[in-house]
Amino acid sequence: MLGINYYEILRSDAIDPKTPVEELEKLANSEFYNIRYYVAQNPNVTVEILEKLSKDYWQVVYAVASNPTVTDEILRKLVQHNNSIVRKKAAEHPNASEITKRLYLMTIARVS
Repeated sequence: MLGINYYEILRSDAIDPKTPVEELEKLANSEFYNIRYYVAQNPNVTVEILEKLSKDYWQVVYAVASNPTVTDEILRKLVQHNNSIVRKKAAEHPNASEITKRLYLMTIARVS
């Protein structure tokens, strides 16, 4: 019972836009990849945290590609990710520049 409550507290903090950045930095290092996934979705997470999480499990990286504040620089890296779902999500992000979208198309051509 204690473990479930602890996890729920972490999850709640990870997704709460009011969670301070210092706490999000700690949660971004959680042993639970699901917690890191929720941190990656938080709209108040820093670019530095998103950069770090962009090298995590593909599910966490997918959340980075979904974050409304992710930069084009990070998206440009993600359109070259080894997971096709991550690549597509990054290319479709509103923050993706035309260069990033073209890079995605070139990546698809290489994989096909």
